Amino acid sequence: MAATIIDNGLGDYYQHRDSYAEVANSGEGNSYTLFDQPEFQQGFVVPHVDQSALLSARISIGGISCAACVWLIEQQLNSLQGVNKAIVNLSQHRLIIDFNPDTIALSVIFQKIAAIGYHPAPFSDDGEEQMLKQENNTALRRLGIAGIGMMQVGMYAIALHAGSLQGISLEQRDFLRLVSAIVATVVVFIAAKPFFTNAWRSIKGRHLSMDVPVALAIGLAYVASCWATYQGTGEVYFDSVSMFTFFLLLGRYLEMRARHFNRRSVKGVQSSMPGFAWLVDDQGESQQIAIAQLEVGQTILVKPGEQIPADGIITQGASAVDESAFSGEYLPIDKTAGDRVIAGSMNTDNNLTIAVEAIGDASQLATINRLLDQAQQQKPAIGKLADKLSSMFVLQVLIISAAVYLFWLSYSPDDALWVALSVLVVSCPCALSLATPTSITAATASLRERGVLISRSHVLESLNNSDLVIFDKTGTLTSGRLERITTYAPQGEQQALAIAAAIEFHSNHPIAFAFQDIAFTCKASDVIITPAKGLQATIENTVYRIGTVDFVEQFCLDKHALEQAIEQQQDDTDSQFIFLASEQQFMGVFTLNDYLRPEAIDAVSQLQSLGKEVIILSGDPSNAVHSIAQQLSIKLAIGAANPADKLAYIEQQQTAGRHVIMVGDGINDVPVLAAADVSIAMTQAADLARTNADCMLLNNRLDMVPALLDTAAETKRIIRQNFAWSLGYNVLTVPIAAAGLIPPYIAAIGMSLSSLIVVCNALRLLKTKR
Repeated sequence: MAATIIDNGLGDYYQHRDSYAEVANSGEGNSYTLFDQPEFQQGFVVPHVDQSALLSARISIGGISCAACVWLIEQQLNSLQGVNKAIVNLSQHRLIIDFNPDTIALSVIFQKIAAIGYHPAPFSDDGEEQMLKQENNTALRRLGIAGIGMMQVGMYAIALHAGSLQGISLEQRDFLRLVSAIVATVVVFIAAKPFFTNAWRSIKGRHLSMDVPVALAIGLAYVASCWATYQGTGEVYFDSVSMFTFFLLLGRYLEMRARHFNRRSVKGVQSSMPGFAWLVDDQGESQQIAIAQLEVGQTILVKPGEQIPADGIITQGASAVDESAFSGEYLPIDKTAGDRVIAGSMNTDNNLTIAVEAIGDASQLATINRLLDQAQQQKPAIGKLADKLSSMFVLQVLIISAAVYLFWLSYSPDDALWVALSVLVVSCPCALSLATPTSITAATASLRERGVLISRSHVLESLNNSDLVIFDKTGTLTSGRLERITTYAPQGEQQALAIAAAIEFHSNHPIAFAFQDIAFTCKASDVIITPAKGLQATIENTVYRIGTVDFVEQFCLDKHALEQAIEQQQDDTDSQFIFLASEQQFMGVFTLNDYLRPEAIDAVSQLQSLGKEVIILSGDPSNAVHSIAQQLSIKLAIGAANPADKLAYIEQQQTAGRHVIMVGDGINDVPVLAAADVSIAMTQAADLARTNADCMLLNNRLDMVPALLDTAAETKRIIRQNFAWSLGYNVLTVPIAAAGLIPPYIAAIGMSLSSLIVVCNALRLLKTKR
């Protein structure tokens, strides 16, 4: 049934259902065996990027409460045979797992997650939204129960305290205690259930989570109060238990709302993709079909105001396309026949007919979302440190609480339990575990909105250590697209241009794009392409050559005209020259040049003002490298460098203690992109370059490189603030609680506020100016 719903483009059904349906049992005692079938893996399981034998699955996990939950899930899954790597994102409650389907079934992975007490579900935007709503509703119900219970028990507590001052009969006292116990029992066993569930789960996993001291505090206070009620002696603190639970749940609810806001902010435009597409048949008629039925090679019609459902090439029409979701550029981009469009972008003006090149998981949108997930799942060193510190901190809290209890037991036995409970609660390191992941996620989301896609976890951390920025020239500092500047044609410019355009029409070389705007009436045949030299073709029984001077010179007999043309161009060492001639006659020479990106000067200036040394490292042997360097006020420019030379230079700088940022776009940049401390690729870069880069400039704007450095510095500053606050709060409050000056419910308020402050501070990164 689920497959039928999806195949017919009715995935929105899942946004409107009230709860999850029961999973049908396969009859084999395993409720997840359906996910072993390929048709049920669509949308959340894709082939691994680097290893063809592996699959990569994205799984949403419910029930995660802290860093210890993340540790437990990762440890359990990484111990399974056939699992290559499993990483859980704390702030998004999402698992990315790489596994070998020949060794382990996906259903076994789901079953393992469920066995340790969590709730796995295939990741999808619709499914995640439903999970967020369900999580919010459950938390609200528990918060409501705790709030009502706190008020009810509070009224009885006022009567008990007034009675202890003014006098009350034992029967009335015991009755009020009994009613308080009944209400508190509902609060403890329903509202506070997650604390006990998570604590027991972490103890079974032999890893202490933050819920261990919380569960101990609630459980001990409740049991002690029940015992006092049963015995009819001592004090009861059902009001403190209920109040304590309410404020803990309130703090976690507010933190959860902030986390949900963060998760929604980083969701891709996949969630708003259309459910249908207009398929154009051979007769030019269009009919509506579900996106799931769309295939590569088909032709689709996209009307004004509709989103483009697949990657493709425009075959007919001209319109403006809004690609702001990818590039951060809010002005629509003019597109005409021959231009590429991306799934998820918006057609704004006119009808477009598009030949489909990639759909679903093969689209650029899906690739971007996977890279974003990969970046958010991986943990930087500082994040791993926070997880380790929080685990050690819980153990220390338990030891300190036990020591405080023993001290007060000998000093004031009646207060010993309550003082120890305050220490347990006030020192819970929830804020410490949230300090890093919330900041990293918010920074990544902010950069994604501005057109920078981070695909590795270490980027923000490594950028702060960088001191050397190396740029490739062609396609990076320059547009990477040659344009025709001048034409010298002794026999007539229009004739020379028409012949050149007819021949270059048969080439995919970048030089050919300089002639694509020329209308030609003649037709070239018998085209022969000589790599790195040029093309030879026949037009109206005359053989022509177009290409380098050597390629044309050895063919053309009109040496005098050719030599004159060479002399006219010899003073220009920055441009590229393309010669055209027949065997009997020299036809012309075309001057081509690659323009500097308009924002390059500003970007380099900003990097230098940040204290970074900027150099150019290019494979271009021409004088253009040094000319570009002069325009950008760059002191060092190295040209004619092959990939081995570039790699050797990077390694030499790193050996000298430099931390290198490499910005490039070509296949020849792949080795240095892989070797650099941080590598940045342009979005039009070769696929291999983009795969090996740590981040991509989706909007191709170089001024985002200094913006990236600014965001990295701000992220580091906020993480340090969060760490300082978390540790400072505990250092300050633990001694006060140990002195008996903080009651348990105030400790709960303080712990919740501490976590909330950390989350809100991290969310400031989302408001970074564009």
